Amino acid sequence: MHREVTFTPQLGDHFAGQRLFYARYLRRGWGLAVLIAMAFVELGSLASFAFDLTRGETLGTSVASHLVVILAPIVVLGITVWNWHRIPAQVRRMAEQQPSLFSETTWRWDDSMLVAESAAGTSRIDWASLYGWLASDSSIVVRPQERIVLILPRRVLTVEQDTDLLAVLDRFAVKARRS
Repeated sequence: MHREVTFTPQLGDHFAGQRLFYARYLRRGWGLAVLIAMAFVELGSLASFAFDLTRGETLGTSVASHLVVILAPIVVLGITVWNWHRIPAQVRRMAEQQPSLFSETTWRWDDSMLVAESAAGTSRIDWASLYGWLASDSSIVVRPQERIVLILPRRVLTVEQDTDLLAVLDRFAVKARRS
C-alpha cells in the first residue's frame, strides 16, 4: 500500500471541505441545541397565535404580539443559510489572499502520523494529538486544532488509499474524534 498522494487542490475541493466543516459545526453542541430550541419556541408561538385567533383577537393584534418570536428564528435560519451560500465567495477570497493554498500538495501517512506538505507550509500531526476529522463522499477533513482544517479531496485517492486512510483515522484517531 502506497500511503502517499500528491495533488493540486481546486476551488471545489475547498468548497466541499468547508461546507462539511460548517455542516458538522451546526449539527453539534450549541448549534443543534439552538435549532431545537428555536423549533419549540416557534411551535409554541404558533400555538399561542392560533389560540389568540380562536379567542377572537384580530389577526393584526395577534401577529403584532408574536412578531419577535415569529421573526427571530426566521432571521437565525436566514443567517445560517446565508453563511452556507457565502462559503464559495469566502474560499475565492482565501485563494486570492493566499494562492499557495492551491499549490501542489503531498499527503503522507503511516500508523503514527500524517504529514501534509505544500508551498503554504508543512503540517505534521501525530494521530494521538489529532483534534478530530470528518469525512463525506467528496472530502476528508483533518482537524489538527478546533478551527484549523486540512482538506483532502477523495477524488485524488485510489480506493485502497481511501479505505486505508479512513481505517487509520478510525483506528488511531478515535479517542480524539471530537468533531
